[in-house]
Amino acid sequence: MDDFNASEFPLILFCFMACLGRPAYLGQRAYLGQQAYLSRPVYLIRWAYLGRWAYLDQKTCVGRRVCLSRRAYLGRPAYLGGRTSIDRRISISRQTSEGLFDHTLEVLILYPKISSGRKPIKYFRMWKSHPEYEKKNTRGMVTGDNLSLAGDGFDTVIKAKAAVDAVPSCKNKVSCADILTMATRDVVALAGGPSYAVELGRFDGKTSTASSVNGKLPKGSFNVDQLNSMFKANGLSQADMVALSAAHTLGFSHCSQITSRIWGSKVDSTLNSTYAKQLQAMCPRNVDPRIAINMDPNTPRTFDNMYYKNLQQKKGLFTSDQVLFEDSRTRPTVNAWATNTNAFNNAFISAMTKLGRVGVKNSQNGNIRINCGAFN
Repeated sequence: MDDFNASEFPLILFCFMACLGRPAYLGQRAYLGQQAYLSRPVYLIRWAYLGRWAYLDQKTCVGRRVCLSRRAYLGRPAYLGGRTSIDRRISISRQTSEGLFDHTLEVLILYPKISSGRKPIKYFRMWKSHPEYEKKNTRGMVTGDNLSLAGDGFDTVIKAKAAVDAVPSCKNKVSCADILTMATRDVVALAGGPSYAVELGRFDGKTSTASSVNGKLPKGSFNVDQLNSMFKANGLSQADMVALSAAHTLGFSHCSQITSRIWGSKVDSTLNSTYAKQLQAMCPRNVDPRIAINMDPNTPRTFDNMYYKNLQQKKGLFTSDQVLFEDSRTRPTVNAWATNTNAFNNAFISAMTKLGRVGVKNSQNGNIRINCGAFN
């Protein structure tokens, strides 16, 4: 595949945000989901769950003996407490501006209480940076366009690759690009969307830089002309663009991406006034720009045609979403797919298949990576 291309369609993962502004005590079975943001002293006990990419600001104590201090960034799900005792006191204080640690962190060793004894297991670790991170953070994974993707998404692909290669007859035969393509299909299907056959046989790129990603993804401020131009450059039609935009029925964005629509001299006139007030409440002035918000305010965990129904109600999160309804060229398609799920699903499958053919590499200009997070 190319350094970055559209066939590397982001693995869509669900998230929601919990923001606690004052000292909080979270008791039994407290659950802080993906993108949990804790902003003052917080104490977690028994069955506290810190979700994917939880921000822990100031001083946070988990259970009895573990304290995470000042912007610790947790890179995997971790169950702390309950039936698991914590053996080691940990203090974490360094975080890079990209949200990835600039040095490799050791695992937190947990001891599950099991009848056969107390055998230590690696139940939770911080996201480890690869050697390329040391090269001035120029990898495609750490570009600004990718920072909103949950780290568990990248980690899942890496783990899937390791599982495939663990089978002797499959070792080094399945590319990371193919794994990501299949993972995207499976996430869509598991979220209630269509399942479809995917074309396989891609090779992985030999290079990956942040500069190769910049300018290759549509921005939230784009109008229809800009969207059509970018998609056309990759052999995709306007209908494909409208279909693929509906991937925003899942996932999340950040407050920083909608500031211009909800604040300033006036609220964007194409934004539903009630929805605008809801967004202002979630993203008040001077809020941490990393606070996460659902792309779809109604069914954020279901892949469906609600995306188009939201546009009809002026509830598109980005300008690039709402323009699909405001522009007379794309409004008929939005209206048609808002009322016909099968037509939308078929269009989405067609567009995803075409997207998966963009910039595919072969054995002459690519290879199959041994580790999806590093070059061979």
